[in-house]
Amino acid sequence: MKTAFFFAIAVGMVAAASAAATWSSSSRSPLGPQNWGSIAGYELCGTGKSQSPININKASTTYKNHPALSFANGAGNIAFQMMNTGHAINALPSNPDGAPVLSGGPLGSATYRLYNIHIHFGNSTLKSSEHAFENTRTNGEFHIVTYKTTYGNISAAVGSGEAGALAVFGVLFDARNVSNTDSGITTFIDYASNLTYNGDSSTVSLPFPMMATTEDLKTFYTYSGSLTTPGCAEVVTWLVNDRIHYVTPDVMDQLAGLRSGNMSVPSYLLLDNTRPLQMLNGRVVERNFEAPSAASIVSVSLVSVLVTIAASLKNW
Repeated sequence: MKTAFFFAIAVGMVAAASAAATWSSSSRSPLGPQNWGSIAGYELCGTGKSQSPININKASTTYKNHPALSFANGAGNIAFQMMNTGHAINALPSNPDGAPVLSGGPLGSATYRLYNIHIHFGNSTLKSSEHAFENTRTNGEFHIVTYKTTYGNISAAVGSGEAGALAVFGVLFDARNVSNTDSGITTFIDYASNLTYNGDSSTVSLPFPMMATTEDLKTFYTYSGSLTTPGCAEVVTWLVNDRIHYVTPDVMDQLAGLRSGNMSVPSYLLLDNTRPLQMLNGRVVERNFEAPSAASIVSVSLVSVLVTIAASLKNW
């Protein structure tokens, strides 16, 4: 009886520190993503037909001439309150009313205000992005979450049930020792690595233009989907950058020790906070850039082979 009593107190402490103690992001937990649809109030996670994340098969996408996306009020560094929520590392703008506003692409003239930035992540060897390209996930995924400004706040937007009430810009990133690492994601991870326990927080200054660059906002995949956390509301227009970004393995591994609970309660590691891929169910995934033709791919491959042969003959 005493054991049960103290367990109940421990669960209550986690609930106080976390906005949602009724579910877990960890696949190791009985309340993890594989069982969300069985939790009261989250049935849509199991029954929905427009769920996210998905695998993006590039050859099966449809071209649509969407213009580039853009953010207003997104210049320079912006102050954020960054927190370990027990499910992810979230960064909310310190001045919500002055937060950057997204428009363009399939959103048209509608405007969407930034709500938060967060990441889904593994470590340098664990692939934990949400979306996948060609059934291959990367080490992490960076999300910029926005909601339609016709709603007063994020809760009203989610509660509306309207497809497209939210728009999320996603960037897949991998851990590699390359020269062209992403400075925006690296900065985010550097700050996030200090937030070990659920409830840990700090005020940080993030270089927003480096996190949503003009170049990245030009080309993307888009489809109608859902939140990737309970209750999995099907209200999201997804905008997934077509290019994989990079951070170094050392930077990636800075997140390996983050935990989903606080110091006094046993908890899971926060990494691998990723939902399994969901069925497409006939949805169309659009891209706003022309895909290379099979002929051009063959041509490029042939040129590469000829260059290699020429280099070999030169050194022979």
